[in-house]
Amino acid sequence: MKLSIIIPVYNVEQYLDACLQSILKQGLEDYEVILVDDCSPDKSGAMCDDWSNQHKEFRVLHSKVNGGLSEARNIGLRHASGEYVTFVDSDDYLANNTLRDNVLLLERNPGVDILEYPVYVLYGGKRAFKFIPANETISFPEWISSKGYMCSYACNKIYKRSLWDRHCFPKGKNMEDLFTIPYV
Repeated sequence: MKLSIIIPVYNVEQYLDACLQSILKQGLEDYEVILVDDCSPDKSGAMCDDWSNQHKEFRVLHSKVNGGLSEARNIGLRHASGEYVTFVDSDDYLANNTLRDNVLLLERNPGVDILEYPVYVLYGGKRAFKFIPANETISFPEWISSKGYMCSYACNKIYKRSLWDRHCFPKGKNMEDLFTIPYV
């Protein structure tokens, strides 16, 4: 398995189809999608089951209790079998072929541990902020000095799965990405 795509799901029935349709438009061949239903009170869990029944690459894990975003991601990580792993929030979507193009880039550069790609961030308003990472390989000290931590989103990166063997997302914290990504 080349890539595991982990998607935590909670109360997103109005966004979930668009998110999962965008996953199908990634042009990937060797991948799995792990949908972690975090006891969603709406129809999201049933929607995950429907997607899983229609697409062999999709798998659903239903949490027994609502553990929050961090725990849903951690559950997905424990079940991921890919050489690489990425996270997609269930109310987000990806441009066509984003993951395929980045996986090909990783294959051409096997020494890269984390690939960070551009993302538009829209916080409920009409203006989007476009984050564009450096177009180069940089070390952790360079990343820190260039304030890379300012955009420590979990979702715009592809990671070697092995990087997560000693790390997980902290339960019960807001902005859990900032407590995790710099360490990974």
